[in-house]
Amino acid sequence: MTASTTTPASVRRWQPTGRDRELLAWIGRWRCITSAQAAAEFEQRGTPLGLRKAQRRLRAARDLGLVAWQPPLQAHQFAAHWLTRKGMREVDLRGSAAAPSPASLQHDLAVVDVALHITRTRPTLDLASERELRAHHRARPDQEPAGAVRVFANVHATRPRLVVADILTTAPGRSPLAHLVRFDRPTARTGTEMLALTTADHLAGAVYWCPPDLETKTRDLAYATNHRAHVLGRNDGHPIVVRALPPSPHPS
Repeated sequence: MTASTTTPASVRRWQPTGRDRELLAWIGRWRCITSAQAAAEFEQRGTPLGLRKAQRRLRAARDLGLVAWQPPLQAHQFAAHWLTRKGMREVDLRGSAAAPSPASLQHDLAVVDVALHITRTRPTLDLASERELRAHHRARPDQEPAGAVRVFANVHATRPRLVVADILTTAPGRSPLAHLVRFDRPTARTGTEMLALTTADHLAGAVYWCPPDLETKTRDLAYATNHRAHVLGRNDGHPIVVRALPPSPHPS
């Protein structure tokens, strides 16, 4: 943030710089982020920001009303930040500016960890966030959203629910791959969701990211789902893969 040269020193006003808008635009891709994740993102871009500078920029953005935040629940954690409606206008983003719910906070931050892991290990992939997928669908409601499937919750459901990938990655010349972060124990509903993903014509498959303590059960369900799809003759090489969540960044 830079001080306005036209404002008296006694009434210092701060205006976002190009670097700040770059940070705000990146925040707008996600439901919420931490300063540590912001530092990791710009480190991977080759334009290091550093943790302390990221924290200063986020504080300045909060003072301007561009960013809202929630203090960390535990001492060793980082605060969560997200764009306000004013912040979205600042970088010409459309959509809602709702704060993440306490129940979804762990999930929403883990999605960003997965995205950072993917861009670090597979930098040639195109990556779209759930917010970007939903924004594209709002702009073109006549089309099914990319990275999404419709799933009936049970046999009594009259309308399918829309399951949108947390992240969608695309390799050149390949169909997109859906990525979903899950902290809940896998259930029959999860299996129904997996089957819809593995048999979707517009997807190359799906990756479920989960904590290590859920990895085995989720992998067992994925194996059973892949086998079921194969028996039904509907798999065609679109498997469900399970991976452990990557660690959150902790830059110094």
